[in-house]
Amino acid sequence: MEGNNELYIVAGPAGVGGTGSLGGVTTTVANGHVTVPASTWKVALVLPKASGDDLSRVACTTRTIAVIMPNTQTINTDWHTYLTTVDAVEALSGYDFFSNLPEPYQRCIEAGTNGSNPPLVKGDQTITFPQPADSIYGDAPFTVTATGGASGNPVTFTASGACSSSGFNGATITVLAAGSCTITASQAGSAIYSAAADVVRTLDVARARQTIAFASLPDRTYGDAPLTVSAGGGGSGNPVTFAASGSCSASGVNGSTITLIGIGVCTVTASQAGSANYLAAPDVVRTFQVFDRTAPSIASVTPSVTSLWPPDKGMVPVSFSVSVTDDVDPAPSCQVIGVTSNEGSSGDWQITGATSVQLRADRLGSGHGRIYVINVRCTDASGNASTATAAVIVPHDQR
Repeated sequence: MEGNNELYIVAGPAGVGGTGSLGGVTTTVANGHVTVPASTWKVALVLPKASGDDLSRVACTTRTIAVIMPNTQTINTDWHTYLTTVDAVEALSGYDFFSNLPEPYQRCIEAGTNGSNPPLVKGDQTITFPQPADSIYGDAPFTVTATGGASGNPVTFTASGACSSSGFNGATITVLAAGSCTITASQAGSAIYSAAADVVRTLDVARARQTIAFASLPDRTYGDAPLTVSAGGGGSGNPVTFAASGSCSASGVNGSTITLIGIGVCTVTASQAGSANYLAAPDVVRTFQVFDRTAPSIASVTPSVTSLWPPDKGMVPVSFSVSVTDDVDPAPSCQVIGVTSNEGSSGDWQITGATSVQLRADRLGSGHGRIYVINVRCTDASGNASTATAAVIVPHDQR
């Protein structure tokens, strides 16, 4: 419906017409045989004539006309008498008029009577911002999202603490350090909507884990030169340090020089301290065996007697003093393992103890004298052995 300079947008039930009946209250006609609504209504939105989108030309001052009239055939009253508000028609009819308009405009134009409207009250906006998951230092940047109110302005993000924001509307969050990351979602207001209340979300950025790459160590021989160990660590920048126990010790830069101090199991432990952004790495333990592969060194085997006289064919006891050293075992075990002679037979000698024998005082009258050679073996705790000999003679004659 149009006037000279005005366009009337008429609203009706189910989107048709601008007139409706109020079914809740009824009356009858035809002597009570027909029941009809007791009232009818009409609502209209009055806009200046113009081309373009009608919705964009509505403001809080836009005039609305709403009437509720008795449903009688004899009515002859100026329609202005029945002016009311659109809100009143909505309450009686159950319809929701002008629902395509922004809610703040609906409030003021539907509460007004024939253009006398209350002032604009800006609409509220609410941000829905789900809680982001906790993160770990070193994680890739992630994107946050949120929905805002009806102003049409974007929800924007800022970050502080252990993170920063960048990218489109600040929605890309980059982890900077371990600690607490605070992300704030905001939405600006407009001519008819207030700015939304900021929504703040806090997430924890945990310290990153570190691992140590420490290869296994081969077995060694006691007496080998010190070895240098090395290992790769995590991102904290702290050095990998070493400690040793058992048959070895650690010294030098970060304990990386391993010296063999005995035989048996050597245990080397690699460690790396943490930092503000990294946890301490789990220790890595490597073990190897240090073997004694060196035989004892026999300096001398000294018999208690070196010459048997007189040659009376008697059995003479002889003991031996062994001077022996070992690089690990302080007391190698020594024993006589055999006797040989240039004369006679096995009945001419007898092994009587670990380092003692009996030798027969005898020789051939036609010879140059008898020589007994006694073989002594010394064995260390690792089973390494050395042998040495000592000689005892029965001279041809006493001179």
